Amino acid sequence: MNGVLDMANAIILVSSPAMDGARSAGATLDWLEAHGYGHLVSRAVVVLSSSRPGASTIDTDQLGQHFLTRCRAVHKIPFDDHLSEGADVDLELVGKNTRRAFAELAATIADDFSAASADRDEPFYQ
Repeated sequence: MNGVLDMANAIILVSSPAMDGARSAGATLDWLEAHGYGHLVSRAVVVLSSSRPGASTIDTDQLGQHFLTRCRAVHKIPFDDHLSEGADVDLELVGKNTRRAFAELAATIADDFSAASADRDEPFYQ
């Protein structure tokens, strides 16, 4: 894992919008900082992905604000019936709100591409 993290410019950390998921995500960020990868934490994008229908029992806005104190961005991905099947993904079957959420996530990730490549001393692709 160290080899991968040494080459990384940023990370995308996926969590559920639940207390155990948030604790695990927080522990991952703590580990990264404790092991010399704090630069990845500040560039991280946290994704709160709902695996169950309905509202979370915790305040996802407050949870998002918590992660924003450490990371670059937070995105929420709503529950999607098709994705919950856990099989092959057919983009035509993914709901409109979920597709929009993924497009916004992709845009946020892409926003950091130029900064990431400028930080490298070597070419982005080898």
